[in-house]
Amino acid sequence: MIRRAFFATAKDLCHVFDAVESSRSVTYTLAGVFDTESLVQFSSGRTLPFSGSDAVESAALLPRYLVTVHDSRVVVRSVPQLSGEVKYAVDQLANPDSVTLVCGNICGTEILLPGEVGTVHSGSVAVETQRAFASAIGKGFQHIGSYWVGPEAARLAKNGVRLTASKRAPAIYDLAV
Repeated sequence: MIRRAFFATAKDLCHVFDAVESSRSVTYTLAGVFDTESLVQFSSGRTLPFSGSDAVESAALLPRYLVTVHDSRVVVRSVPQLSGEVKYAVDQLANPDSVTLVCGNICGTEILLPGEVGTVHSGSVAVETQRAFASAIGKGFQHIGSYWVGPEAARLAKNGVRLTASKRAPAIYDLAV
């Protein structure tokens, strides 16, 4: 898997989205397993929900988006359940030209959860899209440990906001800026 982990605010990510979308037309599709085949899609990263809600306290629970080149059809997989019902998966398994994106989240006024962009595929479209995101992040963010930190995220950290993967994690695991 190729991935780039980061801490970023919505403002930090706007610069990333602008850079990526200036060189390619992409679609952001909410990924996961759902009750219907309906897709929730966004044509711009600037329109993705980045709420700042306290409801999500861990990066593992944040929404994940499948990023595809705009003219690619997103394939939805049927996933039969033991109960006999069928669920529908939107993921990279059936979409080899995709990358996944988690934006991160501001949790109240004290926590910033990390995001990441990555792909499990080695095809040229997926790798080029991943590189576009990684390049945009690399140009505007600073590299600290295994994360890239956006300018506004760094400012928040210097003002006492914790950069951590979970609200419940001990402060010893926070990223020090």
